[in-house]
Parts: sequence; C-alpha cells; structure tokens
Amino acid sequence: MKAVISGCGGLGDLRKDTDYIVHKGVAGGMIIVAVDTSEAFEDGMAQEIAQRIIYEWEGEPQLSEERLQECLQVGTQISSKISVTILVLDKKEMGIAHNGNNKIFHIMEGQIDDLTIPEEETGMVDIYEYTAKPEDAFVVMTDGFASYIQEQEVLIDYTKSRTPKDLISYLSTRVGLRQKECFDSYTAMALIFE
Repeated sequence: MKAVISGCGGLGDLRKDTDYIVHKGVAGGMIIVAVDTSEAFEDGMAQEIAQRIIYEWEGEPQLSEERLQECLQVGTQISSKISVTILVLDKKEMGIAHNGNNKIFHIMEGQIDDLTIPEEETGMVDIYEYTAKPEDAFVVMTDGFASYIQEQEVLIDYTKSRTPKDLISYLSTRVGLRQKECFDSYTAMALIFE
C-alpha cells in the first residue's frame, strides 16, 4: 500500500523557524516527527532535533515503548519546553510518543480520533495494533497550527479532499483566516494511504 504525503509551514510574527515536521521510510515502515521549539531557541533548532530523532530511530528501528521513549528524550533532554511528537507506522502496529501541545489525528472509516496523549501526561508513549487500509489518513500538527483547528474540521476537510495536498490546503486556509495580529510558527503534514 502506498502512502501519499503533503505538508506546509509558515513563520510566525517572530520570523523564526521554530516548528518542523519530517517523515522518513525506515525498516518496512515510516516515522513522522514533529518538533516545536520556542522563540528562546536558535532558528532551525526544531529541524536539528527532528533530524536527530530520525537518526536515533534509524540506528535501531524496533517498535517498542522503550525505543519510543529514548527517541522522545532526544528533544526533551535539551529542554522541557520543546514539544516533540513521534508517529511510527509499522506493518501491524503504530507507536506514538508525545510531550507538549502538538497533535496527531487519525481518520479511518469516516471517523476521526485524536491520538495525542493529553498534555498533563507529557512524556508518555503508546503502541497500538494497526494495519493500514486505503483512505486511512493521519494529520500531524505543531501547536501553532493545531491551536486554530478543531478536530471535526479536520474530518470535514478530509472528506472534501482528493489528496493530502488538498487537505493541507483547506486546513491552512482555516489557519490563515483565524490568525490574529500575533501568531506562532505553524506546520502540518497529512498522510493518506491509497
């Protein structure tokens, strides 16, 4: 089964690149990493952390809670103010590691589920049984994007979309219409299985 991916991003009022999402195929599966740093960090730090997490995962791409926790700590050991969200899709499982305010939505059979562990349980990991089916979708957002989007709007825009690019375009339009004078950097990525 083929996964089609599209993403977007924008700089906030600070004009610093504080958000980054990256994906990579590894060992018969895929890993998606979203990192959101604050303006207190160097420009591009989010990208550097995301790439470190990918590198860490590639060293031993074994889906387990321990491995997910190790990868999550690549970002959190730098600062607890860095939001890191990791989604790993394997042949029969998916794993999530999360801290902070980023979001992962899963759309399957006309339903949407927020897979993101609540903020009060930061630093937690979960593994679920999962086999991809055609039209399954995942949307990963940093908090600067997610703060302007409601869960049901993701589902509405998904049903209007023919491609991940369409979905990201619809969601980005919502973000653009809702931003006030001051806003955070924002980044999102959508994946749809064909």
